[in-house]
Amino acid sequence: MRNFFQMRSPWAQALLPGMCLTLFAILIIVTRRGAESWSSADFGLYIMHARNLVEGIPYAATGYLPNPDNMIISPGAYPVGYPLLLAIAYSPAGLNLYALELVGCLALIAIVAGSWVLARRRLTPGWAFVAALGVGFVPQLLDLRDTISSDLAFTAWVMLALCLHERARRVPALAALFLAIFMAEVTRSAGVALAAALIGADILARTPGWQHRVGITVAAGAAAILLNHAFEADAAGTYLSYFSRLQEGPTAYLAHAIEDYLVGLSHALGLSFGKTGNLAFLGVFLVLALVGWGVSFRREITAAALFVPASAALLIAFPVRLETARYLVPILPLLVVYAVSGASILTKGRTIGMAFMCLFLLTGYSSRFVQQNPFSAIPPPVFNAAIANEIVRLGKDIPPGGIVLARNPRMVALYSGDRSSIWDEAPTPQTLWSPAQRMEATHLLIEKPSLDRDERHIMAYIAANPAGVELVRKTRHFDLYRFRP
Repeated sequence: MRNFFQMRSPWAQALLPGMCLTLFAILIIVTRRGAESWSSADFGLYIMHARNLVEGIPYAATGYLPNPDNMIISPGAYPVGYPLLLAIAYSPAGLNLYALELVGCLALIAIVAGSWVLARRRLTPGWAFVAALGVGFVPQLLDLRDTISSDLAFTAWVMLALCLHERARRVPALAALFLAIFMAEVTRSAGVALAAALIGADILARTPGWQHRVGITVAAGAAAILLNHAFEADAAGTYLSYFSRLQEGPTAYLAHAIEDYLVGLSHALGLSFGKTGNLAFLGVFLVLALVGWGVSFRREITAAALFVPASAALLIAFPVRLETARYLVPILPLLVVYAVSGASILTKGRTIGMAFMCLFLLTGYSSRFVQQNPFSAIPPPVFNAAIANEIVRLGKDIPPGGIVLARNPRMVALYSGDRSSIWDEAPTPQTLWSPAQRMEATHLLIEKPSLDRDERHIMAYIAANPAGVELVRKTRHFDLYRFRP
């Protein structure tokens, strides 16, 4: 392999990585699985946005009615970047989840390709291959491949921007950089960390063309803000409202944030060695990553190096930590690349070090792969055609103008066509039985069996006041009730 990589022809040097990436792409696409469940947070709203783009319906007119007293599930409209990608698949395939999941598969393939490019600039071909391989099989990334969520798409645009930034000098490269930054920022509000890293690297390093790149970054960010505003998809306001939930002092808040993200990182890497074992593995992984990052930063100030602390600071400052493993996704590829780079530095590039790093990552990932094989069918509960058909049938029992309260109102709105909202966070009998406090809802949809604490409280309130509702229909997975006047 070493002799092959050392061939002078750039086409020959690119052939083996290209072949490996092709095999990886085939594996990822052929073995993808529908991992969405009824309670999955986001995919219903994303699909409705994509449908509206294809059908020329106002972007935010989805039927989902956000409850101001329970905004934790999502804003009223998501940024337009990811639905734009879904619209490409939705246009020919319609409401076909299997086709829509291809977007995540392609994003993961792009992330692996970007990891190879970034790693190859600082590592030998063999070590760069280990880094790309390590990124491609991160359990959290493989899990998201099977879902309809913006995490992988956003990370792919980030990786593209970081790859282009160092070399963007001429108009074609600057145009590609503008596109990557624009799509990242129009996909996730967290794109602000990317902008900060890009501008920071240009101002600190001042490599040739830095003024043009700063202008490109600012222009792309402004264009993203304007586009989301035009589509009434400004989610930043919702996310900023989460800061009102802060109830800790700075020291306790920081300690809990670090603890939560260490747990999230252990889950993202698939660790299951117990608390002590996970901490030991994370300790080695983070030390390696810190060595790789530190040496890279000392040699050259790059946007990739600045993106890691910028994103980490943003995550720690963000007061909601319900899915820390998922929130870490944008920096997971860079953490793996820097960890492999650290191992290469500490072992002076020896083959034994490469073997150690492969074994180290395999040991961490394997426990998740043994428990939850990412290439085999997912056991129930998953969101399948039977559940979708139940919601469609239940929608026929709801009169025009009705509003349904449900645990996942986005899915109700998508499949039933009815307006839907969610009950208050930590609902009380008063908020359930008062029409004004329950978003003027006329109907209530309860999942069977319910795994949600708030939903179980709702069921207890119904049991205590059965005269308040009328059972409309029972299906295998749901009970539909009508609120009595």
